Amino acid sequence: MGKNIFLSYTRDDHSAALELKRELEGYGHSVWIDEEQLKAGRTWWDQILEQIRTVDVVVLVVSRGYVTAEACRAEWKYAFAVKRGVLPVVIDSIRYDELPMEIAALQVVRQGDREKIATAVDDLVARPLPNSLPANPSPPLTWPKIVDVVRSEESVDGETHVAVAAKLIEHLWPTGTKKPPFDVHKLITEFRDRKDLDPRARRIIDAVLPRPRHRLPVIGSILGGLALTHLFWATGLYELINQEIGRARGPIVVNLVLAVVGALLCLAAWRNRVYGARLGLSLCALGFLAVVIDAEKILWIDLVPWWPA
Repeated sequence: MGKNIFLSYTRDDHSAALELKRELEGYGHSVWIDEEQLKAGRTWWDQILEQIRTVDVVVLVVSRGYVTAEACRAEWKYAFAVKRGVLPVVIDSIRYDELPMEIAALQVVRQGDREKIATAVDDLVARPLPNSLPANPSPPLTWPKIVDVVRSEESVDGETHVAVAAKLIEHLWPTGTKKPPFDVHKLITEFRDRKDLDPRARRIIDAVLPRPRHRLPVIGSILGGLALTHLFWATGLYELINQEIGRARGPIVVNLVLAVVGALLCLAAWRNRVYGARLGLSLCALGFLAVVIDAEKILWIDLVPWWPA
């Protein structure tokens, strides 16, 4: 007698999952696969959990990618919780000692061993659902969901923030050859800049990826400080030392260039949230003030007619 089967697989194993689906249907079973049978207008995760509750057997298409996929882990754990029959079918060279403990404890078969697969499915019997159903697991954090949490203006709960932070850090240095579909470093920076970010999530990010420490604010502060020293001359202190320097326009131009370059460097550092950049911008602002006062003092500009030359 044919059974209702839920096929749990990761997207990278799509071809293998379709091949296994055709094989199971050839034995007279009815196979549910999300790609073909998810209905529009309903939450995809709710549909998947409902199907797991209603089928007789959940077949796991097990690979190295499968055992680390969050959605797949949630599916087979929920299948155990609602007492479905579970059959792991291994499709690649993953060793048994690399399998999660719960899966390794089951009868595990290899794809291609058709007789064992057919016998195992026939032997599995779904027990009645528990009188009190377990709470539905939260939807897995897919990349679209992560990006939505990072960039959405709407606030979410702190637990979601913590989960997103952990997921981003996990993919910051991918161990496999497949790269994440988004710039993870950029997402982390955007996420850390959220004003409503949960403090726990912020600590996770800062512990693994401290804020950048550039020399930009240091250089900017120095250049701004050089322009600031001109303030003393513009107010008359340096004029006591050297009257010729006090009348030259060259120092004004030099200090203006220094202040502009320093301000640009400090602004770049400030945008990257580098500590000390605001101090550099403040020094540059004072440097600009010195240039204006100096230019007014030698009558290069005439902003304040009553300023004594």
